[in-house]
Amino acid sequence: MVLESTMNAILSPLLSLHPALTIFIVALVISIVTTFVNKKTMNSEKGKVAKEKLEKANKLRDDVLKAQKEGDKKKAEQLSKRVLELQSKYFSEYSSLSFKPMLISIFLVILFLPWMKSTYGSQIVATVPAVIPYIGGNGMSWLWWYFICALSLSIVVRKIMGE
Repeated sequence: MVLESTMNAILSPLLSLHPALTIFIVALVISIVTTFVNKKTMNSEKGKVAKEKLEKANKLRDDVLKAQKEGDKKKAEQLSKRVLELQSKYFSEYSSLSFKPMLISIFLVILFLPWMKSTYGSQIVATVPAVIPYIGGNGMSWLWWYFICALSLSIVVRKIMGE
């Protein structure tokens, strides 16, 4: 209740708009914030180094495949062990960097999804000209509309921000 009333107070200008537009704007804001945080975190010096190391390990994997094709089992086995060591080490570095953007994304979703559910409930917020299987006719609930908006907007925002 407290979260809902707080969100209603903050987002009151949006509530006067059509529900589909409100959900579109919320999805856009979430996409922009998560992409920005992801870009700042992953494009930092640590992120670039971790990504380069992971790519280096992946190139070494190509050498393993080459050795296997040539029939050099001993070399392939040695390289495979090295690749596994490097990948596990570098993947953990890269994962720790991506953890912060993931937490922020989860926080935003946890903040906005319950508010949208309480605001729009089972209301149809958008209609499409054709019947869409599994969605249930040509009307879309807030969740389907948010999913479509968030998916498409995150692609567009990432392209615009150069990610």
